[in-house]
Amino acid sequence: MSINEIAQLVKQVVERKFPEKKEIKIVKTKSDDNRSYHINSDKIKNFLGFVPRRSVEMAIVDLCDAFKKGIIPNSFESDNYFNVKKLKSIKAV
Repeated sequence: MSINEIAQLVKQVVERKFPEKKEIKIVKTKSDDNRSYHINSDKIKNFLGFVPRRSVEMAIVDLCDAFKKGIIPNSFESDNYFNVKKLKSIKAV
């Protein structure tokens, strides 16, 4: 799945789960981050024997449900949800 395809899926699920919210707009921004986040699921399956039982859409639905239930508090403020901030807070970097 491309990043755009994931974004479209998130948009669809969130709009379905939160119908009271306004339409979500997907905004593309340029980045100087040259890291690649591409994975090859075939290699994961062939070398590790791992086959996911859940889809990306199922994960998005679970996240929406968790936000609705308040299970993920302070997600935009807490260091727990930001890898670099968390590592710095525990002095790992």
